[in-house]
Amino acid sequence: MVKSICTRARKRAEEALLRLSSAVRTSIDSIVLTDLEGTIVEINDATLAMYGGTDPADLIGHSVFELIAPDDRARAVAGMMKVLEKGYLKEREYQVLRKDGRTIRVCGHQSRPHGPQAGGVRTSASQRSS
Repeated sequence: MVKSICTRARKRAEEALLRLSSAVRTSIDSIVLTDLEGTIVEINDATLAMYGGTDPADLIGHSVFELIAPDDRARAVAGMMKVLEKGYLKEREYQVLRKDGRTIRVCGHQSRPHGPQAGGVRTSASQRSS
């Protein structure tokens, strides 16, 4: 009986995780997960499209700060420190470098996930028109 309950609970948890993963992957907003140092560990398809890439390896493993235009990098680092201290940062605009070298304006929200596996920062962003 206990094994049956555990199996059902695990199956429900796996289904919920798949739904959440699908929502993140198919979101029209760019979603970037980084570790505490700002290294990109996961992105969604909207992120690839926004940055003009086709291969997640173009971004995963790189510093998120490499994507920020030089004039905005110090502010981006300060923003990351604020997220680590406060837990979140709303409505922050940055100039971001695309793969082709052009810059785009993005507005993003950053938060630090909670829980035992929460070791990074989650950013959701959308492109702003010039």
